[in-house]
Amino acid sequence: MLKKIYPAFSGNTRNFLLHLMLWVLLLSVPFMDMVTHRGDFDLWLLFRLIIALGLFYFNYFILVPKLLITRKLALYLAVIIPLVFGMSYLSALFTEFRMPRQAPAGFVRTFQPDFPMRYIPSLVTFTLHALASTMSRLYIEWSSTSKKQMATESEKRVAELMFLKAQLNPHFFFNSLNTIYSLTIKKAQQAPEAIISLSNLMRYVLYETDKDVVRLEDDLQYLSDYIELSKLRLTANNKVDFIVNGEADNLLIPPLLFISFVENAFKHGAAPVDDSGIHISFDISPKQIAFRVENTIHIERTAGKRSGVGLENTLSRINLYFPDRNFFSAFELDGRYIVNLIIAL
Repeated sequence: MLKKIYPAFSGNTRNFLLHLMLWVLLLSVPFMDMVTHRGDFDLWLLFRLIIALGLFYFNYFILVPKLLITRKLALYLAVIIPLVFGMSYLSALFTEFRMPRQAPAGFVRTFQPDFPMRYIPSLVTFTLHALASTMSRLYIEWSSTSKKQMATESEKRVAELMFLKAQLNPHFFFNSLNTIYSLTIKKAQQAPEAIISLSNLMRYVLYETDKDVVRLEDDLQYLSDYIELSKLRLTANNKVDFIVNGEADNLLIPPLLFISFVENAFKHGAAPVDDSGIHISFDISPKQIAFRVENTIHIERTAGKRSGVGLENTLSRINLYFPDRNFFSAFELDGRYIVNLIIAL
């Protein structure tokens, strides 16, 4: 199905049109004055508007981008303040010497500067033009930076999630298939349940994790299926606990937020020959999720680096989705490795 494409103005085009409409409106004032008063064209008013336009865009295109935005505040003030005062003084000076439309007989014009009445109005006018120029440019820069930052964060979240999905240990799926095959050969009772668990895992990764958020109960079910399949490869020496306290109804989280910690626990905490234990627990409330993983430390399995790219990727995603609303700690205690993660919702 073809989608109809409607033309749209870009951000730069919209800004240009907005500025054009504003200045056309301002520059039309002398013409309106001529029409409404049926008098001569006020060339001086047009000249002042052109000077104001020059100040506006000199500040907009040169002073603000090259000085103010680059944090050269002192230099910016050293340029813009004398410029505004100088143009205001010249404007007041030319206004004083401007000849009236009908000069009375015997009129002699002298320049007697009345500071409050002649200089301050020009100063206020040009100051407002300079401020409008500065604020307009700063708003455009802020808006552009904000949009770029939002786009970058969105792309980063998508990229990190795709990478996390790609790096989920493919050996786990192959090992699970081999385990299920062995169970079917033996006609073990766990085989049908194992097939369903593996099917649920693959369906969740393929179809649910493309969403920005998923239901917490779905993510917990994914972890449960993963744990059940992982337990099939363990022996009686290994004990695994998975406990969920609280209600996960109506809570939404980013997908695959806890799997790396669970993978890490099985990778480093389960040894078929030695006694070992893995304890995974959730304490859930409407305002927070408290997640804890404990596993026995096996020296031969922790000789390498414990936290891989997947774990670092997960922590980065947590900080992106829950900035200043998460607490993470990982430490060793009495031969056990403990991970605590608390997320404020």
